[in-house]
Amino acid sequence: MKKLLNVIFGDIQWKILSLLAALVLWFIGMNVYNPLQNTPVSRSLQLQNIDVLLRDNIVLLNQAELQTTNIRIGVRALRLDSESLESNVSANIDFRAINPSDVYDGDSPVFLRMDVSVNMYNPHFEHTSIQPNFVYVQLDRMDRTTLQIEQYITGQVESGYELQGITLANRNVIITGARSHITQIDSVMVHIDISDVMADLEEDVYIMIYDVYGDDITELFHLSVSQTAASIRVLPIHTIPVQVETTGSLATGFAIADISWGQPLNLNVVASASRVVDIDDILITLDLNGRNASFTEHIPLAQWLPVGASLSEDEIQSIEVTVTVEPIQERAFFIHIDDIRARAFGSVYDVIGGTNSVRVNVSGPQSIIAELTNADIRLELDLRNREIGLHSIPLTVNLPQGVTLAQAIPVLQIQIFAPAVADNNNDDFVVPPTPEPTATPEPTTTPEPTTTPEPTATPQPTPTPEPTATPHVPPLPGSTPEPTQTPEPSEHYAHDNTFEDDPPPQYADIPPVGYAYSDYSGDI
Repeated sequence: MKKLLNVIFGDIQWKILSLLAALVLWFIGMNVYNPLQNTPVSRSLQLQNIDVLLRDNIVLLNQAELQTTNIRIGVRALRLDSESLESNVSANIDFRAINPSDVYDGDSPVFLRMDVSVNMYNPHFEHTSIQPNFVYVQLDRMDRTTLQIEQYITGQVESGYELQGITLANRNVIITGARSHITQIDSVMVHIDISDVMADLEEDVYIMIYDVYGDDITELFHLSVSQTAASIRVLPIHTIPVQVETTGSLATGFAIADISWGQPLNLNVVASASRVVDIDDILITLDLNGRNASFTEHIPLAQWLPVGASLSEDEIQSIEVTVTVEPIQERAFFIHIDDIRARAFGSVYDVIGGTNSVRVNVSGPQSIIAELTNADIRLELDLRNREIGLHSIPLTVNLPQGVTLAQAIPVLQIQIFAPAVADNNNDDFVVPPTPEPTATPEPTTTPEPTTTPEPTATPQPTPTPEPTATPHVPPLPGSTPEPTQTPEPSEHYAHDNTFEDDPPPQYADIPPVGYAYSDYSGDI
């Protein structure tokens, strides 16, 4: 025991001196090499328990501003621990301190003061200051509304096509946000570019929200859908002429003088090719039943379009059709035989009956009949496929539009001397050249009989020769031809400049095509 005490208390003065030296060294080390010091720390404000606001249908309006607020904190800590300050110190506000009634009672957003608290995650740290030590939060009651989505279209479809419409998969969107923000909404729309589109197209487009100043405020809200599908429908444009026809009958004694609707009308019609592939024109019908006076009718065009077709957006939507109705007037015209056109090539014919003209009775609106002349009435005589001989041939009567024939079809008695030459490639009215007249042969003189010589010694008598036959001289018109012997058939030059095997008629001169003897009564 005595030895133990000697160890403890032996050289006690030196031991106490050593302890004091150690304390001095520790104190020096703590205050010189690792002293306690105040260190400023800047931390972003943390928003704790913000979800309680959503639970209470409250919206934090200045959330972005609060999250960017820097809180400067003074921290007292050892120098060697200062490196861990960033991860061990935070500044925050806790929204569990908000009373919902403070927000609901007002009609506008409220500002509430909230103190900033500092969390130290190291027990050796101590905060000495907070700047700022409070912030204001702006709160508003949450609201919800449903708005229609509008379309903002830019560009033009390809030339020759027309936009028929754009259909959105979602016509409406549910918008959730602060009551004060919802009152700022001016429009909800999607942007759709149709530049050079020439076929149906579908694409996804984003939904945007704008205020009255045209500013995008979409980020202030929560949308039930952020984008929607847009279906773009495009159809080609077809140009189709318009025709007007009438149905029914006017009152007795009246006729249509004119139907007019301005310049010839072509409509730009929008439809798929299959809808108009068999359509040559758009036919508009007017009912004339019982009408006895002129009238003008306003006609909407859309009702006359094919099913599935529509008028181009720049096209006129209606026309006015004027129908001029006049009393019927009848009038007689006398068309000279020379003005009748013959449909035949190379035909030689005569009109029998001694008539020089054909009477044609026509009827129609009085204004048209009053201006009608002989030149407007064209008669045609068809001699094709007619044999030589006498024929009753009806005339073809060609009249102007609106004029009708007021009698039976005129018929002419025609004597054909030479048939028309078939010409399948040409049905035009052709007047063949007048044939050259055939020269009348000179009659052959009868030779004088040879005299009988005086007889000599037992001479043989010379036989008397037979007389030569006298050739036939064709008679002139109006004379009675003398009977002659029938000559042998021979070729002759026909009026169509071809050779025929049949002999020509037995009279001296044949009238040119389209002409006849008015007083000829000889046999043919």
